[in-house]
Amino acid sequence: MSVELVVIGGLLQSVGIGLAAQRWLFQRSARKLRGKVVQRRITRRSGTALHAPTVEFSVDERVHRYESGMFGTGCPELGAEVELLVHPEDPGIVVIRGWSGGSTAAVVLLALGTVLSFVGLLSEQSS
Repeated sequence: MSVELVVIGGLLQSVGIGLAAQRWLFQRSARKLRGKVVQRRITRRSGTALHAPTVEFSVDERVHRYESGMFGTGCPELGAEVELLVHPEDPGIVVIRGWSGGSTAAVVLLALGTVLSFVGLLSEQSS
């Protein structure tokens, strides 16, 4: 079982590193723009209101609209100006800074993978 934990942990670490690298590369190449929150969708889970923002922004004098698929708390207020990272060739690929993105998933996978690998190594040594 300990070898399996090390292998699974290593795989999770690899995925976490891959997600972090992809995010970093996107941030380096993306256009940095400002957008305005024009709508907030709402859903309720366990009695907590979760929001997902929709933003409008301009690229090359054309107005685009991006609807976040990520619901959470702390959503920017309606009418708020937000920083965006927009794919240089596809304005449909957007990250709302401070709101969406895969940073959390990368950190969680990396941490979980490290813990599993560590537990696997410790149990291997005690065998």
